[in-house]
Amino acid sequence: MARTEHRKDSEEQLTWNARMMQVGWSCSILGGLALIVFVMGLFLNWFDVDGIANDEQLGLAVAVNTGEVAKSADAVKETVAQTSESAEVMAETEVVDGLLLSVGRNGEDYRLNVKPKEGDNKSDEAKIAPLEIKVGEHTTFEGKATEVQELTEESPVRIVYRESEKGLFAINVKVFDKSETEDVAEPNGDE
Repeated sequence: MARTEHRKDSEEQLTWNARMMQVGWSCSILGGLALIVFVMGLFLNWFDVDGIANDEQLGLAVAVNTGEVAKSADAVKETVAQTSESAEVMAETEVVDGLLLSVGRNGEDYRLNVKPKEGDNKSDEAKIAPLEIKVGEHTTFEGKATEVQELTEESPVRIVYRESEKGLFAINVKVFDKSETEDVAEPNGDE
């Protein structure tokens, strides 16, 4: 019976110690986070620190600059929104490597006709139809062309695009030199 009481006291002591360790760790983590926020806030001008010192007293005043905090919060919101929009757009994109057959214009929009590169299956049944991809003001360009007017027919291209109810829209167009066409586009001669 004495052993049972000793074991019970020991278990209560362990659970008490475990609880105190959890409280200690929680306070340490919260204190560390508060210190990080305070130091970061000093650099971002969230806080104004003012001190008064004389022979007998040392006074320190910390004021929160709510305007700067609000600006920082708005900047974080905007960054998160842009990142989530970019992630959403990139999740819905596809990439096509191929040969630019033609560049046309329909009102304000340009349209690219691209013959996708053939896959590994080169049989006659696996003919791939050209894609018509619209180019808008937000489309970016890389490689030989820096804008849609510089695109030339029969150029090998890699286009990142997204599909919507209104068709295919180019996000990025990369134009390669003909010498770089080994991995990008191979015409199959059946135009």
